[in-house]
Amino acid sequence: MNWQKLIDIISNIFSNSLVASLSGVVVGGFITYYVQKHTVEKQQQFEREKMEKEEMKKNENTKIKAYSNILYLSSTHNVSEWEHHTGETELYSDKFIEHIQPILYEVYHLLNDEIAKEFDFIEGKHAEMRTMGPEDDEEWFLGAAYERMVNEIKKELEEIRNSRSSL
Repeated sequence: MNWQKLIDIISNIFSNSLVASLSGVVVGGFITYYVQKHTVEKQQQFEREKMEKEEMKKNENTKIKAYSNILYLSSTHNVSEWEHHTGETELYSDKFIEHIQPILYEVYHLLNDEIAKEFDFIEGKHAEMRTMGPEDDEEWFLGAAYERMVNEIKKELEEIRNSRSSL
């Protein structure tokens, strides 16, 4: 085929105003579609990130309230007591189960690994004590675990406080 003839045919097709107009509409439509698609995807990503941040903030506030409540109830109901002669902490299981345990179960999905580990240890020992009966030194083991858990709660609250003050 002769190149000149091919160029003449293409030139004739595009010299027709109807074909040129339709080509412009199609090209414009594709451009508009891709621009709008990109804009919508960016907006959806922004909304997703916004919702995730709001959920994280809500969870953090829930955790702060629970931790503050635990510290308050722990001190007002004497959930544990430090024995000055031995230097060990005794956990009063009945007070723990009544006041602290329900709060920890309520926010269990938000607990950090260390707090969850100590809570699980205390819960496991309570189950063991119900089954096997308490041993003399069990309250001291539970007291040490409870003390570590409270210290971890205080540490996490301090980290939250520090991160908020740096904003």
